[in-house]
Amino acid sequence: MKIKKVSGTAILNGNVVDSLEGNSSKNAPSQRAVNELKPIEIYRNESGSKGNITVNDEVENYSNIEIIYSKNGEYFCSTKVPKFAYHSVCLMYSYRDSATQLTQIGTKVVSFSGKNMTSGDAGGLNGFGSSGSDAYSNDEIYIHQILGYK
Repeated sequence: MKIKKVSGTAILNGNVVDSLEGNSSKNAPSQRAVNELKPIEIYRNESGSKGNITVNDEVENYSNIEIIYSKNGEYFCSTKVPKFAYHSVCLMYSYRDSATQLTQIGTKVVSFSGKNMTSGDAGGLNGFGSSGSDAYSNDEIYIHQILGYK
């Protein structure tokens, strides 16, 4: 059996030998993949927050963030945001109540800089089946968790 060394990783017959079980090196390909894919929680509030938020780390340290939010703590959504869009993020939910024929679409704009998330404009549209619709400006979006991806 011939062993050849390539960039610090042992290769046997074309297969990478190191693994999470056998090599805890931060440079092991499998460890790097886990570190890049595993999210890091930078904010958590199970009750949710409608206002401005301070997160645990600067969002610019992450290539993507994921925001988990809800409509008044009941209907949960999430969105993943790339780094280039941190300056203006639109969160949106849709809700349908078949008993009342209400269809609702709600939105909220947030932005990130450093460790701060700023809440901006919020509102939405209520549709009442065949009886029309109306716009509203209430903020019904609560932020529950923010995850960072390296």
